[in-house]
Formats: sequence, C-alpha cells, structure tokens
Amino acid sequence: MRLRRSIPANQTTENMVVAAIDDALAGEPDETVVITLAAGTGYTVAGAPGDSVTGTIQDNDSAEVSIAVAPASVQEDDVTSLTYTVSVTNASVNPITVPLTFSGSATSGVDYTGTQASVTFPANSAAAQTVVIDPTADATVEADETVIVTLEAGAGYAVNAGSGSAIGSITNDDVSADLSYTITDSPDPVNTGGQVTYTVTVNNAGPTPAGNVQMSFQIPAGMTFVSLAAPGGWTCTTVPVGSGGGVGCFSASVAVGTSVFSIVAAVPPTSPAGTVFSASGDVTSPTFDPAPGNNAAAIGTTVVGGPQAIPGLDPFGRLMLVLGMLLLVAWRVPTPAL
Repeated sequence: MRLRRSIPANQTTENMVVAAIDDALAGEPDETVVITLAAGTGYTVAGAPGDSVTGTIQDNDSAEVSIAVAPASVQEDDVTSLTYTVSVTNASVNPITVPLTFSGSATSGVDYTGTQASVTFPANSAAAQTVVIDPTADATVEADETVIVTLEAGAGYAVNAGSGSAIGSITNDDVSADLSYTITDSPDPVNTGGQVTYTVTVNNAGPTPAGNVQMSFQIPAGMTFVSLAAPGGWTCTTVPVGSGGGVGCFSASVAVGTSVFSIVAAVPPTSPAGTVFSASGDVTSPTFDPAPGNNAAAIGTTVVGGPQAIPGLDPFGRLMLVLGMLLLVAWRVPTPAL
C-alpha cells in the first residue's frame, strides 16, 4: 500500500496514526506494520535503518470454553438423552481440542453410553460441540445417579471458571414394594362350637406403592365363615355366612404401610378336643418384590372342651362294661312288695 503524507512549510515533523482493528479471533500471532519512506522531490531519504519504522500489533483475544447440559435430568428408560454442549467464546485461527473427563455416581458402560475423550473446534469456528449421553434401561431399583462432564485445561484456550463442568442426572424409573403377609388367631385354643378371629396383616415396606395387590385367606376346612372387616381401598369377596371356603381382597394401589383385615370363622360344635384347624393365605402383586419369601403364612388353632373319644376296649373290657351296666340297672329297679 502506498500513501502520501505532506509536511507543511517551516515544519520538521508530521505524525501518521495507524489504528489497529479489533477482532474476535483467538490464537493469532503478533502482526507488524512497516512504514518505509520513498524518494521524492525536494528531500532526500536517510539511509537504512532511518528510512523505515516497524510497529507491532499484538493479539488480545483468547478462546474460552464452557459446558452446559440440557435437559438436566432424564429417566433411565433410554428414551431421552443428556446432551452436553461445549461452547467457545472466540474462534481460534488454530484448531482447539478440549479433553473431557467423566465422573459422577453413574457408571459408564453400565448406566449409560456415549463417552468420548475430547471435542475439537475447527480453525476459525465457534460452532458448539456436543456430547450425547444415552442412559441404559434396566430393571434394578436404585438411587438416582449423576453424570459429570468436566472440561480439562489445554493449549490455545482457557476454561471458564464457573462453567467448566456440567452435571446431568439419570432418574431411576423402576419400582419396588417389599410386601409381607402375617396371620394371628384369637382365641387359641378355642372351645368347640366357638369362634376364632383371624387377624391378617399385609405390610408394604416400600420404597414405592404396590400395584394390583391381591390378598387371599383360606378358612380352615371344617370351619365356616362368619364375618370380614377390611380396610379402606380394598374390594373383597367372601363365601356366604355359614359356608366354608376363602376370602379374597383386591387393591389397585397399596401405599407404604400396613393393611389389617379381621376374619371371623366358626368351629363346628361336634369338633373333638385336640382338633387343629389350619388357616393359610398370601399376598401377590406384579410390582417387583425384593423379598417374596414372606408373602404367605399359615396358622393352626387347637380345639378344647369337645366330646371325648371313648378308648377302644378288648373283649374282656367290653364284658366288664356290660356287667357293670346290668348291675347298675338291677340296683335301680325296686324290689316288688310281698
């Protein structure tokens, strides 16, 4: 570029101002502006180095990277992913490669996929780079987990102090309800012809409600149904009063806590003493139960005070019984008057 500059008469100096143009490109080398005096009329040019001057323009731009995640939380159902966006404030004249580290309570390869070692910004590009973390669906009841992506330091850029890492959450979508079933009886022992009250307790230890829960109770064979008292939220079916059989109750959702049922059954009046009546029942639900071994129970109730069975007699014993009865009759018959 050739420019002309005039020095007014009777003056020995004239200033020339070169203004640097600010840009947003990072990583530029320092640049120079050289002004050289050319020969002309009415003056002579001093010899080198007096015939030129060099000015330097230093780069004042730096690339700064940051990271954010959206959405910040997803379910582990493998439908929606965590998308981490890495941004740079000033494009660089050189490619920028930013190393990444992954941490958090979630485990790569088990709870999610999609890790990568780094992201790269091409030269002169400020287009954002993305990292997509895809949750892995499972059937394990577990705590919510986190995936932390951190930008590591490197050459040609700085990491934003407040946005150098981003935390995404993977929310557990599996449910579990630890159900249990117990039976108690009262009174035990019971008199023949009496009634027994069975208390059935269905407990949900959680951590979530149980769905479509079915409670069943089998009245002991030989005993008959009298009554049922059930908690709210349950729909029950029973056999007719005075009949044998079972009781069934259903609830669409059972919250964490206990549900208590009271079932009364009658003992036949002909039940011999020593008879043991056995009741049983269970609870079922399609909701995952981590400890299904306590979902059923049984109990035995002993009868007292009933008819006593006559021991078997050998022939001699039967003879003595007959003789004794004859003597009793003879003793009770009055002697005729003479």
